[in-house]
Amino acid sequence: MTKKKIIFIFAFSIIYIIPHWSLYKNKGIYFSGNLKIKESQNISNFNELLDFSSNIFLESLNLLDNSIFLFFISAFFFKILINLVE
Repeated sequence: MTKKKIIFIFAFSIIYIIPHWSLYKNKGIYFSGNLKIKESQNISNFNELLDFSSNIFLESLNLLDNSIFLFFISAFFFKILINLVE
């Protein structure tokens, strides 16, 4: 294996695989959407639906808690790291 492949596998494991594995070891099978499903089951009228929807929308605008945004930021830095190895 070349040096680049070894660094790629090591960095990929540290950034992406180990955090998921440790979350699985600590909490078991965990889906972040389960909490939202439990909260949405308590909606009984249209006003509660509007409140719930606006809260979800405002939470998604917080970029530090948005997992998709964090994934793309980490992928950007991972690509920079791999390019530095060349």
